[in-house]
Amino acid sequence: MGRVLGLAERLWAGFSYSRKQCLANESALFDHLLKDRGLKWVAHDTPVTSKPDDVVHSVTVNGDATGGVDFVLVHGFANGGGCFFKNIAALGDMKLGRTHLVDWRGAGMSGRPRGEFPPTNEDEAIEYFVDGLEAWRRARLGADGAFVLLGHSMGGLIAAHYADRHPDRVRGLVLAGPAGVKAADPARIAAFKRRSLRHRFFWAVATVLWNAGATPQAFARALPFRWSPSAVRGYATRRWRALEFLDGDANAFDALVEYAAGVIMMRGVSERSMSLLLKPLGQARTEIGPVVERTPADLPVTFLYGAHDWMSPASGAEVVERMRANGRANVRCAILDDAGHYAFVDQPEKSHEVIEHALRKARWR
Repeated sequence: MGRVLGLAERLWAGFSYSRKQCLANESALFDHLLKDRGLKWVAHDTPVTSKPDDVVHSVTVNGDATGGVDFVLVHGFANGGGCFFKNIAALGDMKLGRTHLVDWRGAGMSGRPRGEFPPTNEDEAIEYFVDGLEAWRRARLGADGAFVLLGHSMGGLIAAHYADRHPDRVRGLVLAGPAGVKAADPARIAAFKRRSLRHRFFWAVATVLWNAGATPQAFARALPFRWSPSAVRGYATRRWRALEFLDGDANAFDALVEYAAGVIMMRGVSERSMSLLLKPLGQARTEIGPVVERTPADLPVTFLYGAHDWMSPASGAEVVERMRANGRANVRCAILDDAGHYAFVDQPEKSHEVIEHALRKARWR
């Protein structure tokens, strides 16, 4: 299945979205988001290895600010730093330091090296992403640079492992709707498959496709050229639901849709990590709950969920309860009403309150 999709991608998608075009879309988006706010932004490509396309892309807002916090946000699956479009200006307005939107290695606007995704197992996949973020930190913040780290969804999984492997570099950890907090519940899966023959068939097909490395993006890129861009733009439009997210600014919304479509339509690289890091339907292969719990005792940790987040707010709340029971007073779980998996988009003002609290509580030595 993966080879068939790969062939179709090469036949069609390469004609529609180059990285150069996608970076132009990103530029249009950030220009719209930060116009009239007095906030400067700059994009960087940071090499990870000697391979020309193996670069981590980032956007820094308020980069000229002196003192304060370096705040790094890492996006989720099938996304880029632009997913924080409702938060970028507000974070800059806090005047607490510099905001860095860092795209995963091989995702977002980061380079998409040709060839196979190097990792072959879970540990290698985690190392691949952690090494990319660490290369960015050393290049952009210096050998001794430290920061507050927010990761959304799959970015939360990566953020947790980064904080575990580089504890001296993280001054605060915010996990927004993180993936992989809790492992799959065998009883729940068994109950799902018992519901009907259709559910058993769905599970079997989903498992085969998942383990083959098939992703929604790969299917989108495999569509014939005349269908693929419009289908992806339609998905991006529905994903962000309505123009009110951008205060009725039609030009900004168009820029967001083109940006999101480009993220999906560029050559797939690190999206292949999904089947290595998660089981079918997003269940954890290895729980990150224990990973978060073994972070340094003085590290402030915040879980941020929408009440309707499919990643299960209860899982994060359980981790916080265990940490508090072990004497960790600087941890919290914030669950926002009327919000889903993108709580920072659905409820930006309330999310900013949670984030600002985390930034002010960050440990700085």
